[in-house]
Amino acid sequence: MSKLLLALTLNLCAFTLPFSSLPSALAQTQSTQKVPVAILELVTKGGADASEGNLLTDRIRSLVVKSRQYEVMERALVDKILKEQGFQASQNCDGTESCSVRIGQLLAVKEIITGSLNKIGDFYTLTLRKIDVERGTILKEDYYDCRCSVPTLMTTALPTFINTFLQERGEDLSSQDSSAQDLAVNPQTPPLREKLDRNLNLNIRSQKPWLVALQAGLFPYTSGILQYNFGDYFALYGGGALSASGYYDGTGFGGYYEYTSPDAILGTKVYFNPHAWSVFLDLFTTPGSSWGGAYIGTEYRHESGFTGLISTGLAQSFSGLGSKAGLNVGLGYAF
Repeated sequence: MSKLLLALTLNLCAFTLPFSSLPSALAQTQSTQKVPVAILELVTKGGADASEGNLLTDRIRSLVVKSRQYEVMERALVDKILKEQGFQASQNCDGTESCSVRIGQLLAVKEIITGSLNKIGDFYTLTLRKIDVERGTILKEDYYDCRCSVPTLMTTALPTFINTFLQERGEDLSSQDSSAQDLAVNPQTPPLREKLDRNLNLNIRSQKPWLVALQAGLFPYTSGILQYNFGDYFALYGGGALSASGYYDGTGFGGYYEYTSPDAILGTKVYFNPHAWSVFLDLFTTPGSSWGGAYIGTEYRHESGFTGLISTGLAQSFSGLGSKAGLNVGLGYAF
């Protein structure tokens, strides 16, 4: 009898053992399960056009996929389902929560990420909302403002903004480098937008390498140049100028006056940092009149392309006319 009970007990243990680990396995599966989400096209307002909204939407979709916490519905599939249900595209949604929830129900996803892009002049506002489809509530809403270009917004600000936007679930964009991680909010660093705005001024001469500028001053007296930046620190330029060609005795009694003539101007600039404001060294020559100069100055190049510069130094004649102090002030447009 005892042998029979022992055999039954062993068989029962063998039968129930696989089920004992089932709750932990289910919990692990649930913890790693990705949340189904659809990302709707940004609604464009003000001066923002649809192409800008589409460009940023595609980048947002890519960044959410890289978070590895969401099962992101493919854009083509979203458009296909919505067209079958009477929507031309997700842009047809008016941006309200009720409309987004309706689309989420049609797509059979748990969450919707939607938002808008507004532009006034060169000032952009990007607003994003994450909506729970089942409950019809906003899980999170955030915005980012900048006076910048769309490429700068997309490449410099958007990765960190999306990383912060997704942090409600603890997501992190694994593809971000250490410089992007440094932009995260913590008590020892400045606020996120303050640091992002500061970073938007980086690499402006690489983003807008061409510069057309008009300059006036003591030498050359006037000049118009076309400049190209090879990266953030080095540039070459050329153009036309009005420079000193020599002196003449205007009185007959030893009174010498300088006369000027049209000339070419060629030069190179070396910048000392990649920021919007930068000190530069300018080495140039006016070959027709055999003058050359070494100036040091400062330049400000704005995101809009507006550029202002001022420089001073010493100009030297290679034909025996001596040397003179120089000063130049200029305005230009970068693109």
